[in-house]
Amino acid sequence: MEQNPSFSKYRNSERLQFFEDAGSTCKKVDIAALKLQTQVDALVQATLNLSNNFKNELASAFTSSLTELDTDRDTDIRLVKNIADAYTRHFDDAKSEAARLILRSIDKYGKKIYRLNYQAQTSVLTNLGNDLKQPEAAAAIELLGLSDVCDHMISTNKQFNTQYLNRLDEKADDDDVKTVELIKEATIKWDELVTFIDANMVLNPSEALTSLVNKLNELIEAYNNTVAMRYSKTQSNN
Repeated sequence: MEQNPSFSKYRNSERLQFFEDAGSTCKKVDIAALKLQTQVDALVQATLNLSNNFKNELASAFTSSLTELDTDRDTDIRLVKNIADAYTRHFDDAKSEAARLILRSIDKYGKKIYRLNYQAQTSVLTNLGNDLKQPEAAAAIELLGLSDVCDHMISTNKQFNTQYLNRLDEKADDDDVKTVELIKEATIKWDELVTFIDANMVLNPSEALTSLVNKLNELIEAYNNTVAMRYSKTQSNN
């Protein structure tokens, strides 16, 4: 996939609509022949669950705030891992070894931390943050210029945990909590679908699959452009 949804800028209603449109786009082709039946069905079901439980985000600042924090920490851990992975091929032995040390620290908790459920991801990122503050890991982080991203990830994870626990302590509306969890679940199913599509583009390429990818890329670009225009207007009005 050439395009990635800018989920950090999507409103919850936009993310729901995107998942619905993506599922509809996939259903218009022979997904069984493309070996995507299981992944598409999972996305469609997760989207349906979210739609049935969805509350207007204006009525729940909690849902929007928590989803934004979760998206931010997902982005941070992906960024740290991607940059570290790139540095493993660096000509400077010190930097390549630092990168491998960081990856070992991350991968011991799993290859895709951002796909864990809320409670599990919060716990893992807390432990990982502590690991990355240890002298050897901290030196590797600093050497690769990743200190600001790691600090932001740790801070965001703490904010997420605080808001989530406070809301539960206040006996939050069950629909609020469930909506946030369902948004996470649908996002995970989208990620899994993209992973399978990318793999099949290599292992089982076809004109039909390429056509589907192009349509999904166009869909993503359209949504990203819409939210970018809104975001730009918001910034200019501030």
